[in-house]
Amino acid sequence: MYDVVVIGAGSSGALAAIASGRLGLKTCLIEKGSRIGGVPINTLMGSFANLYFDDSGRVNASKIVGELIERIIEKGGTVFSSMEELMNVSDFYQITIPYQPEVYESVLTEMLNESNVDILLNVEINNIVFDNNKIHSVEIISNQEVNYLESKVFIDATGNATIASASGANVYEKNSSYGCLMRVGGVDITKTLEHIEKTKQWEFEEGYNEWLDNVLANRKYRATGAVLRDPVSYDHAPMLTKDDHFMNEEKWSYIKERWERFGFIYTLEVSLFRNELREAVEAGDFEFEIYHDDESGVTMNGDGISYGSWGQNVALINVAKAFGFNPKYMEDESHANILSRKYNLTFLSFLKKYVPGFENSFILDQGTRATNRSCRHIDNSSMMDEILDFPMYTFKTMYSYQTPKEITYKSIVGGKLNNLFVIGKGAYQSESFRSQISCMLMGISSAAAAKTIIEDKSNTLNINRDLFKSNLYILFTWEFSNWITD
Repeated sequence: MYDVVVIGAGSSGALAAIASGRLGLKTCLIEKGSRIGGVPINTLMGSFANLYFDDSGRVNASKIVGELIERIIEKGGTVFSSMEELMNVSDFYQITIPYQPEVYESVLTEMLNESNVDILLNVEINNIVFDNNKIHSVEIISNQEVNYLESKVFIDATGNATIASASGANVYEKNSSYGCLMRVGGVDITKTLEHIEKTKQWEFEEGYNEWLDNVLANRKYRATGAVLRDPVSYDHAPMLTKDDHFMNEEKWSYIKERWERFGFIYTLEVSLFRNELREAVEAGDFEFEIYHDDESGVTMNGDGISYGSWGQNVALINVAKAFGFNPKYMEDESHANILSRKYNLTFLSFLKKYVPGFENSFILDQGTRATNRSCRHIDNSSMMDEILDFPMYTFKTMYSYQTPKEITYKSIVGGKLNNLFVIGKGAYQSESFRSQISCMLMGISSAAAAKTIIEDKSNTLNINRDLFKSNLYILFTWEFSNWITD
């Protein structure tokens, strides 16, 4: 018998398990794949903790998240040599923490082991056993071996509210596009940046929008047009107002200065190569979109290319954006993955032929899984009881024009089941506060909630608010040294 079983070992699930173990709860973490870490490991990301600070420099995260970042730094898993350097480099407009996926996974595993969490990988949920309004146990299967895990509390960190949905909870769908990144070596980054500065492709070009509209005239999905058309957008340099998202000389100077000072650039959007893209399309060397059928395929994601953070002469490329696929269907998942990786290789061929600095580049790896940005969510809209609708933490973005958002306990309650929480992408309304840091904080909060209902012999729908706040305070403020026992 476990106190807590966490299903899904992504950022939210791993942090939920670590926090549960540190609270003295007997915890098991199960994962259908073979790796711990979720999207930062399987899909790759430019930065796993963009919103560690908000725009004023306030830390958005708990001490456990800070410890995770410090350990990654200590193991050489990011470009920073210390937390102090990270804070000095961050200007609270472009707060990014590039990372090595293997180190990130290693640190998570180390922290799970220290928290005495049992880890089961390559495990699928085969059945759910209920007892009145509770989940009694889950039947798991791996390599035809069947076992049962009984627990007082279950945490659905599947990223798709899979356990909640299978348990009959109300859900809603917010299907979105998929991402799948690739790392490329052999890039002469300085040469590429010199080309961008010389060509200044953010400047208005007569007839470009008309050409683009003509090329995309019969396309179902028009995101590519929004990415490349005049005026050229750029969402990753300082944005002081909601409308401040266009590329200009000032933003280019900011990007260039960061490269010269720190040796890395979080991202350069693909619009800065839009003339080369036009040339390649007209020559028949590139297509903006690859279709699976009339409603689904892969198009170009504008986030583009990150430089220097993942090794010398290495670029991380984020351009494949699969659309029209539903993650709850296995065929859709398969097609989204296959086409995303195909698109990546097609785009690399374009870079090698048309973009200075990429002539001798080669692929290092791709994400092992294309991941959807939004999904199926637990639907708690009908739960009006004020006992559920109180804040667990306040989350703030890096942009000063956006207001802080209170993330409430109602977000993670697993419907009418008395011992289920849903965290990460599958949480209620998480499409409005989706980020790695927020997923981690949801995981930590769910551990505090699990501890509360076990201690108080209550349930998810009747939680002791004062005790929950006390457990939250412990997890959000304690230093790692407080967890060490003689």
